Amino acid sequence: MRRRLAAVTAGAALAIALPVSAWAEPAEGPSVTPPSNSVPVGTTDLHLVDEDRIDPWSQHGPRELMVTMFYPAAWPSGEPGGYFTSEESAAYVAMARLDIPADTFHEVTTQSHRDAPLRFWDGPMPLVVLSPGFSMPRDTLTGLGQELASQGYLVAAIGHDHEAAATTFPDGRTSECLACSADPDGHDVTEVRADDVSFVLDRLTGRHPAWYGGHLIDEDRIAMVGHSIGGASALTAMARDDRIAAGVNMDGSLHAPADGGPLPGTDRPFLLIGNPNQEPGGEKATWADFLPGLTGWRAWLTVDGMTHSSFTDFAPLADDLDIPLQELPGARCDEITRAYVSAFLAEHLHGEDRPLLDGPSPEFPEVRFW
Repeated sequence: MRRRLAAVTAGAALAIALPVSAWAEPAEGPSVTPPSNSVPVGTTDLHLVDEDRIDPWSQHGPRELMVTMFYPAAWPSGEPGGYFTSEESAAYVAMARLDIPADTFHEVTTQSHRDAPLRFWDGPMPLVVLSPGFSMPRDTLTGLGQELASQGYLVAAIGHDHEAAATTFPDGRTSECLACSADPDGHDVTEVRADDVSFVLDRLTGRHPAWYGGHLIDEDRIAMVGHSIGGASALTAMARDDRIAAGVNMDGSLHAPADGGPLPGTDRPFLLIGNPNQEPGGEKATWADFLPGLTGWRAWLTVDGMTHSSFTDFAPLADDLDIPLQELPGARCDEITRAYVSAFLAEHLHGEDRPLLDGPSPEFPEVRFW
């Protein structure tokens, strides 16, 4: 059960088993899949510093986090929301050993609008925290963040410093992935991220939130959605912070404590959705051992034709760059991910009945229930 994280982990999955010559320049720039409805999306970046915690990877200085907020906008004003910074793109391309221009991911277009005015909905709004895969910048979940914001959620995508290929801060500093070279135990990473999430929730809520829209957050309707180690971290975070009412693990292997301690669990709703390797008895299957600890609503789904990175923006970006990352088209991967994550959040944060979660659907024959 004890697992360590490879230096590139999910990062290398974008170039999985492909020669570097397979990469090609698209005729038009690569783009994140747009939201499925017409509500405009705003975005802003927050630099949060936890003065009470030493960074666990550098072992000096306070823990610093970059957080990207996505939210429904009153109107589509402001500059286009960016993607990786130039430095983040270059670092990720180098780490994943991709034979593409260093600024490829910096050139990706999104549909959000930087610092657009917040659209005020009736009453408090649910918050969804996003946590990316190991070595992957927070921007890799931009498409999902935009989709959820367009549905009326407030979304906080966390950049876990020293756990991504690079993280750029407002003062121009760019940090490197110290955790990548440390080869950490997977459960240790989830504990660091659980601390990060609790700190972000502290800073976004309360009497003096770090973001001007924080007073609109409904503290009884907070969910966490993560990819890879971010998905595993959702379970650890829920086990430690009861403010998180529901969680989604997108293709993340689950990790037992190295000291043989109890497995993390929760009595709140939890969705497991992954590629076929996560099926019972599959090559990457780790979920079965954790099921006894999931005592609330739960579901275990796998999706035929998707791979590890298909649950991120890399699904459509690989298509834009002519990369055969997965059997399914990238747009279909996004459609499936968004449909099931959205249904889960609607049912467990809004109390809506979503039959999509009850069993196999003819609309999505690729999805298997276990």
